[in-house]
Amino acid sequence: MNDTPRVMFGAGRAAALLLNLMEWMGLPWSSVSFYDDSYPDKKVGARNLPILGIIEEGLHACAKQRIPSMVAMGHRYSAERYATFLKALDLDIPLANLIHPSAMIHPNVKIGTNVAMNVGSVVCAGATIGSLCNLAGARVVIEHDNKISDNVVFGAGIALSGLTEIGSHSFIGSGVSSRHEVQIGERCLIGAGAVVVSNIPSGMVAVGNPARVLRPVQQGDDAPTEEQLRKALGRVRSAS
Repeated sequence: MNDTPRVMFGAGRAAALLLNLMEWMGLPWSSVSFYDDSYPDKKVGARNLPILGIIEEGLHACAKQRIPSMVAMGHRYSAERYATFLKALDLDIPLANLIHPSAMIHPNVKIGTNVAMNVGSVVCAGATIGSLCNLAGARVVIEHDNKISDNVVFGAGIALSGLTEIGSHSFIGSGVSSRHEVQIGERCLIGAGAVVVSNIPSGMVAVGNPARVLRPVQQGDDAPTEEQLRKALGRVRSAS
C-alpha cells in the first residue's frame, strides 16, 4: 500500500520524524491528523497538528472510512506499536509506506507495509524488509539477501553485510555494522557503533567492537521484553 498517510497512530517524536520525511518528499504533511492515548489531556501533537482522539477510536474511524494511515509510535513503545499494527491489519486499514525517492532498492527486494525509509537508504538484491520496519536514520545499507523481520527500527549510518538476519522487535543503533551471515535474534538492542561479528541471542543487549552481550533486555530499553510483548499481544487477542 503506497497511498500518502492522512492519519498517524501516535503523536510524539516518532510521528514528527515521519512528518519530516513527508515534508522532504514533498507530501502534504500538514494535512495529517493524529490519534494518541494522551488524548484528551493533549489535543495537539508533533508539529502542532491535531490529536482527534485515542488510538482505539482512530482505528475504527480509519477502518470505516478507509483512510490511509501509519502506526507512528516510538521504539520505546515497540510492543504497543506492534499490537496497534496488528489491530490495524485486522480491521483492514490501508497502511502506507514512506520511502524517500533517493532510496536505492533492487527490483527483487520484498518490502512489507507501514515501512519508512529515510534519505540515502540502500537495499540490495534478495533482501526482505518486514512490515512496521523503520529505517529512521539516513544512509542505512541493507546488503544482499538480508532478512529483516517485522517491527525493527534502525538508526543512521548502519551497514549490514550480506545474509544478515534480524529478528522481530529489535532496535539497531546508529553506526552498527555486521559481518557476513550473522544472526541477531528477536527483541535485541544493538548499541550504537557496535560491530556484530557473531550471532546475538534473542532478548539481549549487545555493545562494542566486537559486539558482546551485555545483559538481557529490560523494561525501558529500546527493545521490548518478552513480558511486554506478551501483554500487548494479549490485549489484541482479548479485543478481537
